[in-house]
Amino acid sequence: MAGISLYFLGLVLFGIAAMRNNLLPRWNALPIIAGIGFPVLILLSSTMDWEATQYIDLGFFLPTSLGLAELGLLLKSDTHEEAALA
Repeated sequence: MAGISLYFLGLVLFGIAAMRNNLLPRWNALPIIAGIGFPVLILLSSTMDWEATQYIDLGFFLPTSLGLAELGLLLKSDTHEEAALA
């Protein structure tokens, strides 16, 4: 669980860098939206009982999966003009 949390935390850090440097052509906050759910879920599940976290899981995994899918489509379809010229 720690490895997966670090993976998603890295995605959040990439999202912060994307927002500061305008790396993506649009939706620069999308990596933050996609990556923040799992670390928050791990923190919440360590303080809550198992039955309560089962109902919260969908609320965190749905935005994470949709955000990762949209980020993949965004990275595949759109490029900056400077990157296309290089």
